[in-house]
Amino acid sequence: MLREVKPKNPRTARLLKKKEPQLIEPPKRTLLLHGTKCPLPLNTLLKTIHGLTNPNSVLFHKKNDNVHPFESTESIEFLADKNECGIVAYGSSNKKRPNCLTLARIYNKKVLEMFELLLLPPADGEAIPPPSALKLEIEIGIKPMILFAGSVWEDATSNTYAMVKSVLLDMFKGEETDKIDVEGLQYLMMVGAEEPAEAGLMPLIHLRWYKIRTRRSGHKLPRVELDEVGPKFDFRVGRVRDADPDVMKEAMKQGKRPNEEGKTKKNITMDAIGDKVGRVHLGKQDLSNLQTRKMKGLKRRAGVDTDSEDEGEDDEASNYGSDVSEEITFVDEEAPSDVDMMDVDEAEKKSLEVLGSSTVLCFNRLETVSASRERPVIMASIMDTLDAIALNPNLKPLLTLLKAARNGAVYGAKVRFPHALVMIFLFRSGTFREKVKLVLKATRQHASNLARFAVIYKSTMFAMKYLNPAGPKEGPYDTFFAGLLGGYVVFGRNPGSVSQQIVIYVFARVVLALASLSVQPNMHPLSALITPEARSRIQDNAWPAFAALSWAAVMYVFRWHPESIVTSLRSSMTYIYVDSDHWTSFHNLLIHNK
Repeated sequence: MLREVKPKNPRTARLLKKKEPQLIEPPKRTLLLHGTKCPLPLNTLLKTIHGLTNPNSVLFHKKNDNVHPFESTESIEFLADKNECGIVAYGSSNKKRPNCLTLARIYNKKVLEMFELLLLPPADGEAIPPPSALKLEIEIGIKPMILFAGSVWEDATSNTYAMVKSVLLDMFKGEETDKIDVEGLQYLMMVGAEEPAEAGLMPLIHLRWYKIRTRRSGHKLPRVELDEVGPKFDFRVGRVRDADPDVMKEAMKQGKRPNEEGKTKKNITMDAIGDKVGRVHLGKQDLSNLQTRKMKGLKRRAGVDTDSEDEGEDDEASNYGSDVSEEITFVDEEAPSDVDMMDVDEAEKKSLEVLGSSTVLCFNRLETVSASRERPVIMASIMDTLDAIALNPNLKPLLTLLKAARNGAVYGAKVRFPHALVMIFLFRSGTFREKVKLVLKATRQHASNLARFAVIYKSTMFAMKYLNPAGPKEGPYDTFFAGLLGGYVVFGRNPGSVSQQIVIYVFARVVLALASLSVQPNMHPLSALITPEARSRIQDNAWPAFAALSWAAVMYVFRWHPESIVTSLRSSMTYIYVDSDHWTSFHNLLIHNK
């Protein structure tokens, strides 16, 4: 693996900054690699791609042993990072996958997506010529015209062919420009796909190159002819590894284009999705004339007019600290009697202020004490009302639905939060904020699914109970149909990763329960044939056999078809069984994995 270089000076920091992923990327460079076995047709294909993408491609002639992209991507990630390439084309051949071209797109030094194109023999029987016989007559750096023929390229449901189209465009498009020289339109690359014939069969892909020639036509526009040049390549799509949705979203971010605005405007920025964000700075506000709450319990001087209330209060506030002997009157309040004063504790008596010869009683303290003494009474009344509603038998069905939703949401959050916290922070890439968002999103989804299922299940049970012709009672199969409806609406129509994990968890428990019930007496017609000794032997050996077969199946699928396993399980198994085969020092042998 490449060692991490820490900048020691500003120049090194600028160089490392240029190698990081950029919002405005230059043309992607293609790295062309040979496998242990690279037959003549594959060699011709790699040389052809190199000739058409030069100078934005690097061709390695030496063989690369023990490189298996779908099993371990470390080798191609290392070589791509070393040569600053965004696309890797790896040609290899074996008995199971002859003449296989693996195309991988790199993002942030990691493989973003990957697929296989299996090179087929030419349909016309002509052999693919050797690289020395190639005569494309195309100059270096010429941008091609690219044509995708076939309905599968426009099919929104076909992620595989959309990925193939995107990678081929990245490989051959070259420099982006807003001006085109007609003299530079010298050749056409056509990528054709057959129409889907049968369900389950991937349409073949045909790759052709044509030289564009213009002839005189007697009009202003010339007559265009196409001459086929170069070899013909036919492919069949093999294994595919789709990009992680979160990583793809990060890779699709777009920054401000270079030709949008030549001058940077102050306090105007561009957010992550390309929207303008402006910032307005306000000056310091004058709060001197702000209207505040005037408390009527404060005493005022005699003879103060109510129209000049504000001025009188300000004068009082300024005269409280002076030694003045004036007559004080109570406004809108009665003077406190001796009985009232007995209710004031020692802390309240401290609110009495002696101002010279005048004594002022602050009624704010008395009002606060009385309000605080009334609060427990109000809360008790509210709780009594809520208890009466909760114990009302007429509202029991609705309250049952409410509590079922509450318990489902709480249980889902408790189960999913620690699991998502560990899995995302261990195996997901991204910033701390992005990981926290993913944890909260998974927790919310799990809690929402269980709460919705509980509400649908309980509602269906109540409906079937009251619609039962035999009377308001539960039928023998009401739970089955209620679970069927809830499972279809909540989990069947929203097949996300969280829903799949919940269903798989339930399915495993159902299989174990059915296996246990299958050997119980009087459960099915064949139960009488199972003797007590056989039943005991089956119960003792059922779990070991189930565990062994489960692990045997998952290890086989992970070894030969890892793309079919869910992302979380594949990440865990890769960490344990694949990363343990690679290390470069004692540090990443035992102390740290990478």
